[in-house]
Amino acid sequence: MAIRALYSGVSGLKNFQTQLDVIGNNISNSQTSGFKASRVTFSSLMYQTMAGASGPTATRGGVNPKQIGLGSTINSIDQDFEQGNLLSTGRKTDLAIQGGGFFAVTNGVNQNYTRNGAFNFDEEGNLVYDGGYKVMGVNAEDGILGTQLEAIRIPRGITLAASPTTSIDLVGNLDASAEQVGTVLQTDQFYSAEQAGQDNTMEGLLATGSANTVIAGLVDGSTTVTVTTASDTGTYTYSSTPVSSPATSLTFNSLDDLAAAIAADISDISSVAVNTDGALEFTSGANGNTLTITSNSAVLQTALATANRASGAFDNAVTAESDEFSHQAKSTDLLTTLRNSSGVDLGLQAGDTITVDGSVGGTAVTQGSLTVAAGTTLDDYTDQIQSTLGITTSNNVSISGGRLIINGDGGSDYALSAMNVSTSGTRANFDAIFDSSSGNYASTQAASDNHTRSFTAYDSDGTAHTVTVKYNIRESSGNQTRYAIDFSSVITASGQADLSITPSSGTVVGNPDGSLASFDPPTITIQPAGVGNPMVISIDPGTASGFLGLVMFEGDSTAGVRNVNGYASGDLQDVTVASNGNIYGNFTNGQVQTLAQIRIASFDNDAGLENTDSGMFRETDNSGTPVIDSPGLGNRGSLVVSTLESSNVDLAREFVSMITAQRGFQTNSRVIRTADEVLQELVNIV
Repeated sequence: MAIRALYSGVSGLKNFQTQLDVIGNNISNSQTSGFKASRVTFSSLMYQTMAGASGPTATRGGVNPKQIGLGSTINSIDQDFEQGNLLSTGRKTDLAIQGGGFFAVTNGVNQNYTRNGAFNFDEEGNLVYDGGYKVMGVNAEDGILGTQLEAIRIPRGITLAASPTTSIDLVGNLDASAEQVGTVLQTDQFYSAEQAGQDNTMEGLLATGSANTVIAGLVDGSTTVTVTTASDTGTYTYSSTPVSSPATSLTFNSLDDLAAAIAADISDISSVAVNTDGALEFTSGANGNTLTITSNSAVLQTALATANRASGAFDNAVTAESDEFSHQAKSTDLLTTLRNSSGVDLGLQAGDTITVDGSVGGTAVTQGSLTVAAGTTLDDYTDQIQSTLGITTSNNVSISGGRLIINGDGGSDYALSAMNVSTSGTRANFDAIFDSSSGNYASTQAASDNHTRSFTAYDSDGTAHTVTVKYNIRESSGNQTRYAIDFSSVITASGQADLSITPSSGTVVGNPDGSLASFDPPTITIQPAGVGNPMVISIDPGTASGFLGLVMFEGDSTAGVRNVNGYASGDLQDVTVASNGNIYGNFTNGQVQTLAQIRIASFDNDAGLENTDSGMFRETDNSGTPVIDSPGLGNRGSLVVSTLESSNVDLAREFVSMITAQRGFQTNSRVIRTADEVLQELVNIV
């Protein structure tokens, strides 16, 4: 009857209306990040059987059943979880999942899941999704990821504590054909008293000795000494180089010249002479005159201070002395006239005996001695040192720039590791300069290091210290190549080492094939001179017989220091996210540390998830329990940073589906109208 068609048409209208609703929702979310399109499938509602089926017999064939359908119903509304296109956004916190899985988010009560990775950090450092839902993952402590699933939180103002250096790697080549060099010891600068008539220019002169003297270093070649008197307002300038008018310029080469110039130009002084201590003596020529002596040189600003009588009359027959003058010691100076850098007499006297011993290459030398006479010079002393230490190269023990410099012969292991000096009398000032056992020599170093590299080590307070690694070849033969290695630190302005390094030296040996044979020491201990705990640093030069660390081939030395750990403290600058979900913090000290990891949830049946608002899903009995783990593991996809997954709605397909749904709706409407007309005809028959 027509009434069945009427109800079938009604069911069709309802079903196609549902399909149009789904299509409309798809189209409206075509620009929603992470949106998954849905589809509608239909099935027959039921059938009225008018006659059943019968099978064939021997006399007649089978008969099919006679059934009339009673309409259609919605079979399913399914979501399509196919991957959407990835669109770059440029925002560091925009994330897309390339592959399967969902971001887990929570509001503290419910845990939902989404494919939309448009995240932000809130004021407290929580990584949040739309509506304040917090993104789930694991947080890290000291760069180590935890195991507890929780909301990701990265507070602002994180400070990365300083970490001391504990290990370094040594890699690269040490030239097996390098020239062997010796080592050098160098004393502090010392001086000799200036004598009348000595031809010493002002360069190298030092005026020291009185309590009034300010010691500022050496006088350079352009130093100017100015003398002014109270009775004569003129200024007289004496310089080793000419000066501008109105001053009178005079060149002099000795204190005698300076004394004569002052005496000739200042009428208040009857005589100026140089005494035996290297000081200028001023004798007054008349009572009541006041003498003022000044200098515009920072070094000699009080060089003549003891002769300055500006506060009172300079009485007749009264003699005043300036400070004593000294010059940088040279090889021809007498041992009995030597002074230290403060102008203090070293105290050697005729009859003293200087004893010299020490060790070369770790082997003690035979003790030598020198008896000081009135005419014994520094030349005599350097000859004795060269003889005692067995240095064969001529002129390798010398006086230069006011320093004793000792160059060892090339190839000697740790040459001149000590030189001990003592005197028969109590001459502490002399021993303080020349005895290496008291640490008075500059650090033993290669006269010309074969290869040098530096690295920065950090102590427990985060203070940076520069450590220099010096390599000097000691042996190169067909059997092996051997280098001495030395660790040293910066010498501060006060002359002290920035660090104490133990041991400070070692040896690296190479095999004939260039591979590493041995290395010593395996560790060094570094103690900062100021505040800071010791640093015990392990050294990895590579494996024995290997070629991945230090090697020794003929060719340029390239050995360097790599993989130095440790750093100063730093503040968090920004964060970055990696494809494995790790969130890294970039700190102002250049360090990068793991702060957290975003985790991905996977389900046995994605289609079983139930949609909620804001593009989120919740689990159901048919979705299965989520398994939450790191991106990239199992069937979980990896993360793409600064990218969002676009909707997977295919507009062309949706428009086609919309047209067919519209036609289906129209035809079902026509069925209803036709059935209505049939019923109307039946009514009209009555």
